[in-house]
Amino acid sequence: MSRLIKANFSRLFGNAQFRILTMLLFGIGCLSAVSKRFELQAYMEMFGITKEDIPTVTTQLLPEFLMFQGGFIVMFALALFIGQFVGTEYSDHTIRNKLIVGHSKKAVYIANLLVCSTAGIIMHLTYIISDYIFASILITSYHFWTAGKLILMLTTTLFTTIAFTSMSVLFSMCNQSKASGSVYILVMAVTTALLSVGILDALHAGNYLNAFHKGIYILLDNMLPTGQYYHFMRMDDTSTGIAFAGEITEETVKLIKHIGYSVIVVILSTGIGTAIFNRKNVK
Repeated sequence: MSRLIKANFSRLFGNAQFRILTMLLFGIGCLSAVSKRFELQAYMEMFGITKEDIPTVTTQLLPEFLMFQGGFIVMFALALFIGQFVGTEYSDHTIRNKLIVGHSKKAVYIANLLVCSTAGIIMHLTYIISDYIFASILITSYHFWTAGKLILMLTTTLFTTIAFTSMSVLFSMCNQSKASGSVYILVMAVTTALLSVGILDALHAGNYLNAFHKGIYILLDNMLPTGQYYHFMRMDDTSTGIAFAGEITEETVKLIKHIGYSVIVVILSTGIGTAIFNRKNVK
């Protein structure tokens, strides 16, 4: 297993697409901060205030809020990367050769999951760091959250990315075509994103939902990585009671629950994926 992981990480850090997507996410994080700087200028002109007054007018332009709003961008970058990265192993017969030399299918699957999860974490951290640094410079250095809350939010976001990665690896490892693997992951990402938006809209207008249906909607809303990304982008969660500018004790419980949901998604996706891959005839 250790040799598999080492070989996979060697491939990852030598992968041109990974480097390009990571640099692209860094640039998008910078551009996000720049665009919010123009929004800040509009606030200053509208309310006749200075840059230092922004925290008293809106919290939506603070770096802590902005840095967690790029989940969907990272998700689609990961969808492109994972489909190509794993698909290449099929197309050049790397996976078949790993099995021939004695590695188990489970070890091959887990090694790919670990390296893809690491890639996702690096990509997401790159976006977060660039957005935070440039927003702090261009907008304000005022800190609305405590360090503990910032760390918990960061941990929750990265677990969400790992959960999405585990779902993507399931699709890519169970499909031997590089092109179709990428397409399937993108379709899954778009479908679950639209589903999450629809679920949240239904919960907001939930007068017509009975208790059973509402419970199912809330469960899906919490478990789907796209649902969590959507809440981070909106920075509220009226469907489950999170208010990100509210009481830290309640938020801590809710965010830990989100981490728990992400862990469940990882376990389920990995279990289903390894079961299918074990029965697959790798060519």
